[in-house]
Amino acid sequence: SLLIDIHGFEKKNRPSGYRDVELIFGTNNLESFYSETLPKKSLDSNLRGNLINKFLELNIPIAPGHPKRKEYVLTGGYITKQYGASHIPKSKAIQIEFSDRVRLFDKDLRNVVLLTLAEIFFKEVTKI
Repeated sequence: SLLIDIHGFEKKNRPSGYRDVELIFGTNNLESFYSETLPKKSLDSNLRGNLINKFLELNIPIAPGHPKRKEYVLTGGYITKQYGASHIPKSKAIQIEFSDRVRLFDKDLRNVVLLTLAEIFFKEVTKI
């Protein structure tokens, strides 16, 4: 199963020192995807890695900013941690935070983001 927990954030409320991004992905350092720790060389060959790589390719600022980078602060919330693979076998959970620009102000960016997410999620859930 795949749980997608969607939230929004206002860029003006970003804590100082954080990069300006449009999307934030939280998987509790992939614990919400896999019940066992993955080797570092495999960190980019999964759903989160595919999402990060695609949005980097599209030049849309995201966090984490590299598929092998750990999530230090933005690890996902209660739902992601409670219903992910660390608690429910074979489940995957991801928290996605959309900036106010994606949600409210830039229709073209919103369309690109939503179509990209739909394509990647469709590929993930139709894997055999």
